[in-house]
Amino acid sequence: MMDEHDILALLLRHDEDGLEAALAQYGSRLRAIAAGIAGIESAEECVNDALLNAWNAIPPEQPTHLRAYLCKLTRNAALNRYAQETAKKRGGAAMEASIEELAECLPAADDPAKAVEEKALSEAISLFLWQQKPRSRRLFLARYFYAMPVRDIALRFSMREGAVKSALRRSREALHTYLTKEGFF
Repeated sequence: MMDEHDILALLLRHDEDGLEAALAQYGSRLRAIAAGIAGIESAEECVNDALLNAWNAIPPEQPTHLRAYLCKLTRNAALNRYAQETAKKRGGAAMEASIEELAECLPAADDPAKAVEEKALSEAISLFLWQQKPRSRRLFLARYFYAMPVRDIALRFSMREGAVKSALRRSREALHTYLTKEGFF
């Protein structure tokens, strides 16, 4: 497999082998992110949208960490797909559940998903997460960034589901306290 710098070099030259290498290297992770947010049936299309967005943005964009950049593009594509699908029909996808959990500790807004995306709030949440212990931060990101079900998080971190739920509840409470202190409420 190629390393990240080689793949980025191909993409910077607009060599289509860069897309294939990125898909081979990161495809399973990108599909998992998309499936957790938009559902399995939409995952492949979200990954394709993300790769197309990367193709169109690189160059002039030169991401420092290609994997993280592609994950973010995939997450955004999946969130867009999720918004389109839920506008058509209201369903019980994993992303909706994680947004409802977070809504308790975020400032009031018409749509909690939009509040999360606001720049200032996003930066505050990021600062909060970097102040947390690594395990708490990874649990939080798994649930609220990657929209992983609690069951999958428990398996991944070798924890009981109840322990995961408790840790996430404590993180949400700490986030609420932090955001209140920072003036978001």
